Amino acid sequence: MLTIFMYGAMVVVIWFGAYLVDDKLLTVGSITSYLFYCIQILVNFSIFTSLIATLMQVSGAATKIIEYIDHRPLIISRGGLKPD
Repeated sequence: MLTIFMYGAMVVVIWFGAYLVDDKLLTVGSITSYLFYCIQILVNFSIFTSLIATLMQVSGAATKIIEYIDHRPLIISRGGLKPD
């Protein structure tokens, strides 16, 4: 969903930029540099959100591991025969 929004925003910026270039209010280079800046910010934002998602997975896995370590078995296996 975020990708669709990102590409949609880029299309709007290019369309509006082309309109401004046609009216001689903006240059093609300034639109290009603006898009590159936007892409750099969005890539970093995507990496950050991926990091947050990974941290949430790690937190859930750590909780599950702690549950397994703290688990007490229902059947106690003490005593019995010992080998000679």
